Amino acid sequence: MSFDNTLYQALVEQTADHILVTDPTGVILYVNPAFERVTGYTKEEALGQTPRILKSGRHNRAFYEKLWQTVLGGETFRGTSVNRKKDGSVYHEDKVITPIKDAHGQILYLISIGQDVTERIKAEEALESSEAALKTRVQSLAAINAIADSVHRSLSYETFIHRATEAIVQHTQAPSVAFFVLNQDQLMLAASHGFSSSTLEVGSTLPIKGSLSGITIAQKNVVTSEDIFHDERLEPAVRKALLEQGLHNVVSFPLLFQEQVLGVVNLIYAQKRTYQPDEKETLLTIGKTIGLALVNAQRLENIARNEAQTLQRLEVRQALITAQTQAEVIDAIVEKANYYPEAAVSLFLVHNVGDRTVLELKKTDRSKRGYQRLPLGTQIPPEYLPHIFMAQKPFVTDELMTDERVSEQVRALANPLGAVSMAAFPLQAGGDWLGILLFASDLKGYFTEDKLAVYSDVAEQGALALRAARLNEQAVTSLARREREVKLTTQVAQEIAAATNLHDLYERVVTQVQEQFGYYYTQLLRYDDTMDVLALVVGYGEAGDKMLAMNHSMPMGVGLIGQSAQLKESVLRGKVLGDPNWQSNPLLPDTRSEMAVPIKLRDKVLGVLDVQSDKLEGITTNDQLLLEGLCGQIAIAIESTELRQEMEGRLRELSLLQRQMSREGWQKYQRVRQNKLGYRFDLSGLQPLAGQPEPQPRHKKNGTAPLKSNPAQVSQPLTIRGETIGLFGVEEDPERPLTDEERDIINAVAEDLAEALEAARLFEETQLALAEQERLASELETVAKVSTAASTILEVDDLLQSVVDLARSSFGLYHAHIYLANETGKTLALKAGAGNIGRLMSLEGREINIDDESIVARAARTRKGTLENNVRRTMDFLPHPLLPETRAEMALPMVVGSKLIGVLDLQSDQEDFFTTEDLSVQTTLAAQIAVAVENANQYAAQVQTSTKLREVDQLKSEFLASMSHELRTPLNSIIGFADVLLEGLDGELNERMEEDVKLIRQSGDHLRGLIGDILDMSKIEAGRMDLRYEEIDIAQLANDVIATAAPLAQEKRLFLHLDIDKGVKPVQADRTRLRQILWNIMGNAIKFTEKGSITVSVQGQANHILCSVRDTGIGIKEEHAAVVFEQFRQIDGGLNRAAGGTGLGMPITKKLVELHGGEIWIESVYGQGSTFLFTIPYHPPKSKTQPVEAAASAN
Repeated sequence: MSFDNTLYQALVEQTADHILVTDPTGVILYVNPAFERVTGYTKEEALGQTPRILKSGRHNRAFYEKLWQTVLGGETFRGTSVNRKKDGSVYHEDKVITPIKDAHGQILYLISIGQDVTERIKAEEALESSEAALKTRVQSLAAINAIADSVHRSLSYETFIHRATEAIVQHTQAPSVAFFVLNQDQLMLAASHGFSSSTLEVGSTLPIKGSLSGITIAQKNVVTSEDIFHDERLEPAVRKALLEQGLHNVVSFPLLFQEQVLGVVNLIYAQKRTYQPDEKETLLTIGKTIGLALVNAQRLENIARNEAQTLQRLEVRQALITAQTQAEVIDAIVEKANYYPEAAVSLFLVHNVGDRTVLELKKTDRSKRGYQRLPLGTQIPPEYLPHIFMAQKPFVTDELMTDERVSEQVRALANPLGAVSMAAFPLQAGGDWLGILLFASDLKGYFTEDKLAVYSDVAEQGALALRAARLNEQAVTSLARREREVKLTTQVAQEIAAATNLHDLYERVVTQVQEQFGYYYTQLLRYDDTMDVLALVVGYGEAGDKMLAMNHSMPMGVGLIGQSAQLKESVLRGKVLGDPNWQSNPLLPDTRSEMAVPIKLRDKVLGVLDVQSDKLEGITTNDQLLLEGLCGQIAIAIESTELRQEMEGRLRELSLLQRQMSREGWQKYQRVRQNKLGYRFDLSGLQPLAGQPEPQPRHKKNGTAPLKSNPAQVSQPLTIRGETIGLFGVEEDPERPLTDEERDIINAVAEDLAEALEAARLFEETQLALAEQERLASELETVAKVSTAASTILEVDDLLQSVVDLARSSFGLYHAHIYLANETGKTLALKAGAGNIGRLMSLEGREINIDDESIVARAARTRKGTLENNVRRTMDFLPHPLLPETRAEMALPMVVGSKLIGVLDLQSDQEDFFTTEDLSVQTTLAAQIAVAVENANQYAAQVQTSTKLREVDQLKSEFLASMSHELRTPLNSIIGFADVLLEGLDGELNERMEEDVKLIRQSGDHLRGLIGDILDMSKIEAGRMDLRYEEIDIAQLANDVIATAAPLAQEKRLFLHLDIDKGVKPVQADRTRLRQILWNIMGNAIKFTEKGSITVSVQGQANHILCSVRDTGIGIKEEHAAVVFEQFRQIDGGLNRAAGGTGLGMPITKKLVELHGGEIWIESVYGQGSTFLFTIPYHPPKSKTQPVEAAASAN
């Protein structure tokens, strides 16, 4: 065969199929370019090789044998092979191998034409894989749906668990399956399949730590163990049991709900079982499906459980609501507590036995398991139940016989009953501990949370119902008792109200309380505030009589009675024996309980009601409330009785007083009208009766003829408040006697007449009293006028004369005069008399010794007003020939404090002219005159003192002027000669002589300055300090003062600062005096500053400049600041003596500032320094202005 043909060669070379030509033995003779591209082998590399260079190892020997048999048999081979390229990668090839024969049928060549079908094969494999996966997924989903359908159709939690387990077994075909549910820190076996009893015994509970299932929970993924024997992750006991059963392979997958692990399912195989990833994914999906169903099952079970519990609560509540009595409530509690009949129920209630408290069995119901029961009425002391009695929480134990919290006594009681576990729930409501509801079971771990919740609810509702029943029974009992007590209280109150006096009241109270309430003993004690004790007033029975005879009493604060009175509240003791405050009484040996109730009105204790009982707790709080209310009534009754008795007494007194007043009033009335005994009225008219009535001729009714004989007279006394004030008589006509009706009319007229006469008398007395009041008011007005006049006159003589004249004319007196006491107070001199007679008597120089027999002297001695309304009968009356008509005299001492000023003497020419009211009024006038005289004397003394001070001031000015001349002249000579000596004009001085002369010079300067200060102060005080005003540049003046003070400051190493505002204007002031002001303050600052600085500041204000000098010296205490500006006053004498000074610099400075119209003050902090501030007005005051020009012209 030739390949030279161009056409064939082009076809072979350019075809996309790869062509391989071999000899019959398989040696490659030719490859086309497509072969090179596909396999990666070049022609040179392929020629001489066999097709085995493309062998991939994917085909077995049979594949190649069949291939060679076919082609060597002369037939064409068609098939697909997997070949390996030069780079090692494989490719799929669809090939056709055709043998080329010669004419004789001999095979010369084998031509292989192939096509790369790798991509097609991959697509087919992917399709097959997808179909297989889809099939597997469908199968898994079918299994999952079957499992989901199975578990979701479960009606209960347990049914769900078993169906889920069966579905897992059916899907996985695992010989053994364990279904675990997570419970806190361990796994509980919920269902299983294919395990032996020994395996279930050790594998019913698995720990999370140290187990293969725990790893599954931690990883939340499928975990496998292909060799249990060598896998340490399994719990040893479980691994051993599985191996004994012939199980070797474990696949564990979690039960998940969202991210929460609910449990684990373990698949155990006898042979190795490898799960592919998709199978593991299916297991996880099954786990999630079961987890969701598990949550739903738990929720449904919880809902069902809650519904059952709610129904059970409703049944309990309904049963307890219908129960009316405590016994019915107890029956309902025990009946409903038997919701789980496997447990025995016992109900114990708190019961008091004497002074002990026990738990008493009231009701019991044994379980269906046939437990023995304790006898009803069994009492258990509190010490038997240390963790149960009065506990606030339930007590639960699963090991009754081994629990250390359970006492031996309780174990002894429970042992015959066969109880293994026990739960005790407190019956507690409204803060009261009523008892316990006890449950017992012979099963260990019987009391699950569900059971405990049911039992707790029964105990809670039962306690409320039990308390309500008790309260209802107590309310019914209390209401009945209260009704009875109200009736008894009403009876007692009526008895109290019927009491006529206090003792009768006390006896009724004690008797009624004792007999109505049936106490052992009752007594009432009254509080005696003088002795501070409670004294027995009434005690019941023979014991009370004996105690009263013994004067039984109880000190305040002692015993229950004294304690009740002291605390002002009831004291109740249900058991008195052993009480430290209780006081026993041998007359009352059987007292077991006692209550003392205070009888108090507002905050005042009147007494104590004490009741005693011969029974323990025989007196209750109900008795307390009752007796407290009763004692309130007793207190009011006591007060009412006391007020009634007091009122009756006062009414008697008032009646007696009114009778007395009426008697005295009519007696006085009759004394005034002695000549009028009464009045007679007949046909001739109204005639007064004077003396003994004389027989008068009588006329007939018609007045025609007189009667011949004295007719009979009907008399009726005129009586007012039991006092007879007169007689009302009617002459009876013998011819026509008075009828009974007429006599009644006469009696009525007599009564009305007596009232009318009394009213007329009282009206007349009222009018007289009003007139007297008007007179007194007039006198007081006159006193005020006299006092006003006295207060306006400062000359003593004029004052006294004015007073006596005004007093005589105003009060209608015969005469008035005033005596004044001398300095010793032993003699009274007449200083003023009314009218001309009084002036004449004053000129006589009349004097009375204070020890003389005289009404005036007596008033002076006693310092009391003296009143004599009939001087003719007065032994110490001192007559005067110029006053012969004096009949009454009143002398009133004039006193200021304890000092006798004199005596005001008033005289009248009428006897009984003065009254006690006049004495009171004139005493006031005398006191005011005394004050006026004293004021006038003090005014005269002040005038005299002022005159003397002016004379002294004149002498001082003259002395200072003389001193200025007499001292300054020789002083100037001394200073001048000292300067001559210091200058050496008289020769050289040695060192010591020069020091002495300098000392003389300095002392002379100091003395001259002192004299100058004294003269300046003298001029200022005398008002002769003249200021010479001119325009002054204050800045320049301040600089001059700073320059002058610089040497002094340098000696003490002080820093001087000057701070002046730019806008400061010139001022009108006296240059010399302003410089003196600044220098005095600056010098003072340097003197009292040892270190630091001194700052002078000048600021411009609206109407003045403000200057200040601030230092860092010792400062001034706040209480000493005012002393700075006082003359010759120094704050610290020792300090000033060291620094020098006279105490005049700052006072002069203050005066000079004020003369300029300014102010000066100080601000200081003690220990830090002082600041002196002063103001100078821009313009001087007009009244004090003296321009320089005017002053110069005056000179």
